[in-house]
Amino acid sequence: TQSHVKFPEAQWWVQSFLKPLCRNTWAALRCGGAFLCNVANNKLLMEAGLDLQESLLACAKAAGFEYEGKLLLLKPGPHGEPSTDITLSEPIFVFRKARTERPLHIRRADEHTRRLLGTLF
Repeated sequence: TQSHVKFPEAQWWVQSFLKPLCRNTWAALRCGGAFLCNVANNKLLMEAGLDLQESLLACAKAAGFEYEGKLLLLKPGPHGEPSTDITLSEPIFVFRKARTERPLHIRRADEHTRRLLGTLF
């Protein structure tokens, strides 16, 4: 089902669905892995001051993803025929987990070494 059915209020959707989605996807992906997400704004939410696309960008960044750009998902025409009309499209946001990630214990050791060397010189 669509996530907005389970989380019908936009703020609840961001807090209870989008943030956990980004965090869990980050944890599941290998370094260099891609996360593609189709989130489209609608007029009603935009008029209420909630931009779901900006929320996605913020949540993905907070999870550690790098934003790479957007693809367009072309929706079918009114009779189901293929369409090339980009006004009938939705964005697919493309994010990437960094290609290398130093393990936490090494990052901590690096910080300790920098502090130690800083006191010596």
